[in-house]
Amino acid sequence: MNHYLKQAFKAMVIVGVASQAATVFAAHDVVGAVEGSVKKIDATTKVVTIDTADGARHSYSLADDLVVHTGNGAADGLRGIRVGGNVAVHYTVEGGRETAHEVDRLGDDGLRAAKGTVSHMDLAAKKISIKAADGSVQTFDLTDRAAGDAAHSIGKSGKQTVYYSEEGGKKTIHFISAVI
Repeated sequence: MNHYLKQAFKAMVIVGVASQAATVFAAHDVVGAVEGSVKKIDATTKVVTIDTADGARHSYSLADDLVVHTGNGAADGLRGIRVGGNVAVHYTVEGGRETAHEVDRLGDDGLRAAKGTVSHMDLAAKKISIKAADGSVQTFDLTDRAAGDAAHSIGKSGKQTVYYSEEGGKKTIHFISAVI
């Protein structure tokens, strides 16, 4: 019986340590997205500063794997970002440091926008359908990041603005904004 108690105790310790490690990992790898206007770009330190609509200012270190999406496809790093431009920044927080991994240029020279009500969403297939005010329905693919954000971004009303690229007739959402 003593052997079984030791085995049970070891199992409880392992489960406890594993759950603590998962909690610590999750606290250091927060993922989010924010929409705003580019205030400053520092190419030397690789930092971009964004002003959001609510007046907050955020500075993001640019990751080595940074991807910038424009209205004309993916751009090469900082060349796709300009001061005054509207963007969506997809970032992680690790050790209190916010790091941008993807920047989506929004507006006239950026990703296209579609507004409407979510009529269908299949996160496993990375698909979402939006019904516009005129009754038409468009179906979009979701990037991995957009699919991850979709479950949290879609409001109870389902009304959204989605920003997408179109290549070869395929429409792919990169960013889902707050409820419109």
